Amino acid sequence: MTHKIYTFDDKASFVCPKCKKSKTVNVKKYKKTKKKVKVNCKCPCGHSCEVLLERRSYRRKEITLPGIFSRSLETSEIEKGNIVIMDLSRAGLKFKSHVKAEFRIGDRLCVDFHLNDKEKSFIKKEAVIRNISHDSLIGTQFDSTDFYGKIGAYLFD
Repeated sequence: MTHKIYTFDDKASFVCPKCKKSKTVNVKKYKKTKKKVKVNCKCPCGHSCEVLLERRSYRRKEITLPGIFSRSLETSEIEKGNIVIMDLSRAGLKFKSHVKAEFRIGDRLCVDFHLNDKEKSFIKKEAVIRNISHDSLIGTQFDSTDFYGKIGAYLFD
């Protein structure tokens, strides 16, 4: 089983799943690598495991939440559609659309959804499309990063 480790300030903390001892190491040499980085770790207790270095700026949470996107078209019309949000971070989200829309990188849109926290917090964010994957997942970046708001609190629950 591959474990995911988040890097911060060019460092990663590895925790042995068997004995729970931790070790922090410098991972700066992997910072500019474009491919996935998997590292084999061996603990002094003898346990070995494979870890994936997650080099994102913000922690990402995999979720499945319904939402709605809307955007202005060149014809001055507003296009809206249902989406499923697949993951969320303070800087953006990834979604899959229920409607066949012609999304392009750089398109601006508004995304509305409710978190599944106990308050069912309503989120409305302006975003820009940053990537479109081969399996029709749309990656967006928010216009503003929510450090201490509802999204920030939700991600660390």
